[in-house]
This record gives sequence, C-alpha cells and structure tokens, in this order.
Amino acid sequence: MSCKARVDHTTPLTLAASSNWSGYIKTTSAPNYADAEWHVPTVSGGGHAAYSAIWPGIGGTTSTGKLIHDGTEQDVSAGGTQTDYFWFEIVPGESEQEVTNLVPKIGDDVATDVFWSTTTGAEFGLCDYTKATCVTGSQSSTAPGNSAEWIVERPTIGTSLPRLADFKSVKMFNGGYDESPQGSREYNISGSPETMVGSSGDDLSVPGTISGDAFTTTWKAYS
Repeated sequence: MSCKARVDHTTPLTLAASSNWSGYIKTTSAPNYADAEWHVPTVSGGGHAAYSAIWPGIGGTTSTGKLIHDGTEQDVSAGGTQTDYFWFEIVPGESEQEVTNLVPKIGDDVATDVFWSTTTGAEFGLCDYTKATCVTGSQSSTAPGNSAEWIVERPTIGTSLPRLADFKSVKMFNGGYDESPQGSREYNISGSPETMVGSSGDDLSVPGTISGDAFTTTWKAYS
C-alpha cells in the first residue's frame, strides 16, 4: 500500500453530540476489529471548499488507547471539483495517510476494515469492489480504546473544523465489530447514535436507526 500524509481526524466531544462525528459508537471492553461498506457519495460545498470522511474504526472514545481507523475522504473545492481518496490513521501519533495506489470514484462500492493484535499491531484493509481491487497495510500500534465506531466525519484541517461537505445521505452496511482473537466480524453495527452539531447547536448530520448491519446518515446543514 502506497501512502502520503493528509488531514487529521480527531475524537468527538461527547457520546451524544459532536462537532465532527455522526454515526454509531459501541462501547466495548476489548475491540480488535471493525468494518463497513458504502458507496462513495457525490458531495457539494455550496460554493465553498468543504470536507467529509466515512470510516469504521476501533478505540475512538477513550483517552487511554488508540483510535485505529480507515475509510474514504470526499472533499470539494470552492469551484465544485470533487476529490476522493482512501486513507488510514492512528490517533494519537500519526496524521491521516492517503492511499495512493487505489483511488475510489463517485459511486464506487467500497469497504474498509481495521484489525489490532498484540503481535501485528494495526492492520488496514481497503477495497474498491467496483474496481475488484483491495490493498492492505500495517502499522505498529499499542492497543485501541474501548469502543468501535461507524462514522461520517468533518475532518480537522490544521486546528480548525472546516465546512462539512453536503453528502446527502450515506448508507453504511455489511458492518460490525469483533472482540475475539480471529479478528473478523462477530457482531453487527450497534451502539449509541451520535449527531454532528454546529457551533450554534444546529444539526449538521444525523444517523438513522440501525437495521440489521446497516444504517443511513443524512446531511442536514453546512457548518
């Protein structure tokens, strides 16, 4: 897997409402695997540069472990040009790494997964099923925190939260997590919903109800 550093992803402020996360968070004592599938959305910024990321991850809600996650980024320039890419990241300690040898396109059926073990550290899998291509990578890492996540995010640019791109709606499906040694899906997506809110308290992005192994997150407003 070829990569280069990009923007940063950070943890949410609370488990109920966040300035940068929208989706589901499952508190669990020993997460070691999470995955999900989705279709790369068309995004817009209302004439401004805007940003969005979609990902499953493990460990994002505690300060005692790592957040290990990977997904897709969907950004748009002020002129309306969309840029899409796969990425992986371990927080704290490493900025987002763009995957350069597999590039998703709007509408592609994609999936990512993360796995952590004491022997291998963090392992990343990123697939574009439309292209029938997957890439993998690994990174040394200590243990994740006590949660699994399935998130649409407003990624951090420097130290600021930028405009959230209008992604309309994104369905994350075929998703779940694991606590057993084999590192494969044992449980479906579950947990508590998280709504992304702006500085004035308005909803920016809201997750719908989980159905089986899937849920849909809907964009509501720009930041």
